[in-house]
Amino acid sequence: MPPHEHADFVDSFYVLDGEAEFSVGDNTFSAPAGSFVAAPPGTRHGFRNAGDGDLRMLNIHAPYAGFAQRLRGD
Repeated sequence: MPPHEHADFVDSFYVLDGEAEFSVGDNTFSAPAGSFVAAPPGTRHGFRNAGDGDLRMLNIHAPYAGFAQRLRGD
């Protein structure tokens, strides 16, 4: 996911399988399975698959700000 930001919620990720490379603000780092990463509102962030296999993550937005509806175009 290319770098972007959200003004109204924390965008957080729990890496379930694989390894991600995250950029959060001015920092870039690897996040293996078991890592938790959070980008506060207004913080530029992005990620990519940094491993050879599949990357699976749980993505959590808080507080609820209607993000799913925006993705669907509701």
